[in-house]
Amino acid sequence: MNIKNSLVAGLLVLSVVSPAIALAEESSTGVAADGSAEVSTDASGSGTAEANMEARKAEMEKRIADRKAEMEVNMEARKAEMEKRIADRKAEMEVNMEARKAEMEKRMADRKAEMEVRKGEMETRMAARKAEIEKRHEELKTRLAAFKDKVKGGIVDGLQGKLNDVNTRVTARFDEILTKLNDILTRAAAADVDGDGSAEYDAAVEAIADAQVAVDAQAAKAYAIDLSSEATVKADVGAVRSGLQADLNAVKKEVEAAKESVRAYYDLALQKK
Repeated sequence: MNIKNSLVAGLLVLSVVSPAIALAEESSTGVAADGSAEVSTDASGSGTAEANMEARKAEMEKRIADRKAEMEVNMEARKAEMEKRIADRKAEMEVNMEARKAEMEKRMADRKAEMEVRKGEMETRMAARKAEIEKRHEELKTRLAAFKDKVKGGIVDGLQGKLNDVNTRVTARFDEILTKLNDILTRAAAADVDGDGSAEYDAAVEAIADAQVAVDAQAAKAYAIDLSSEATVKADVGAVRSGLQADLNAVKKEVEAAKESVRAYYDLALQKK
């Protein structure tokens, strides 16, 4: 009876334990299946992310290519515009240069004609000056002949000639300076192709002309010592010397003014080189 009861109890335990084991195995298999499903889901998500990245990469590459193409088009347009501007500017400069060249040639021709006229006038003036100096010299010699101090008379006679020589040398130097200023002005005008400095050029031409008039007038002057008496020789000679110095200083100012005008125009033209 005890053995029978023991067998029945064992069977009951087996009947209870077997479903539990089966359930545990099934549960274990389900976890494994779930795990596999979870791995499969992760793989699918990773594939989607990669696809998105590829799409974004392709889109960025397209945008870059489009931007590059747009920039190339813009650069070509800007290049064409710059080339057109340069060509237009070049044509304009050529037109201005030709007009400027014609104007300069006319001015140079006028200047040459003026110089020829001036040359003739100066020859006439210098001939008259020479005659005036000789006349004054004869008058001085007549007065000096009455001097008791013949040495003093000889010195005074020589001084009059020296004063006129000084005037001749200084005015000749001024004339050389004005000639050089004319040459500098001509070279500067060649650089001023667009004529922006026309006002400064005209001012320089006028300043040189004014200075030239002053130099020519000074060169034509004849200085003579006007003796009052033998006792006043020193004062009389000093008065003539002072007058010559004052005259030369006045002409020098005219020449310096011309020099500054030419310098102003030259500096302006030089900036365009």
